[in-house]
Amino acid sequence: MDIPIKDIVEAFKQDFNPQECEGIYNLTHQDIIFTITKLKQFILHAQLQEITFSELEELFNFIQSDEVLETYINELVAPFAPGMMVGQTLESEFVGSIGIYDRFVYEKERQGGTIMIAPILVVCTLVQNAYLFINDIMLHHDISYCLDKCKGLSEREIEIEDIYRHVVHLIIKPLLEVLHYRALNPTQNIPQYIVTSFGLIEAEYAIEHGHEITQQIEKTLDDMLKSLTPEDVKENKLIN
Repeated sequence: MDIPIKDIVEAFKQDFNPQECEGIYNLTHQDIIFTITKLKQFILHAQLQEITFSELEELFNFIQSDEVLETYINELVAPFAPGMMVGQTLESEFVGSIGIYDRFVYEKERQGGTIMIAPILVVCTLVQNAYLFINDIMLHHDISYCLDKCKGLSEREIEIEDIYRHVVHLIIKPLLEVLHYRALNPTQNIPQYIVTSFGLIEAEYAIEHGHEITQQIEKTLDDMLKSLTPEDVKENKLIN
């Protein structure tokens, strides 16, 4: 997936504000706490060694039907997912993205635990495609079809646990941290790096170290820009 670097830099400057994310900011405290409780249950299940067929189905049912999650997708994800990258090949995009969280964590650890984000245009496209894929499965197929399709498209062996944890890392955990941030800091814009770090930058840490996080990310982007030649910038070099 190729993204122009100037689009990455511009997108980073856009936090999630009440004017453009009215539904998320209008959630009641009760709505937020109730949804957080459900999300935590899915996250706990993801830590189990074995996931059952019914647990995966329960997760998919939640993603298909939950109104708070739908609001999150519509306001914090879909606007940042370039249309030409969404819905092209949902099944292969979903399968191809399995394992991206583990690679992200590995790279974070390799760099000494530094704060890391992925381009929001990339992250939101992955989330949007996964969301559409899951809804398509629940509307037109079933969990067995999902498992068979994922196994058939993957170059490696995929089990129920891989799919469950992938969905939790991609959709559930970032939403949990977004809602947690809203509950703890209701008057401030939600920083996009909560989503673009796959929820690894947690709400409490973001509130305590927000300025430091922003500075470090801006420095990373600045260093990336400085590494480009004038020809790269002129040609709108693509970042993969």
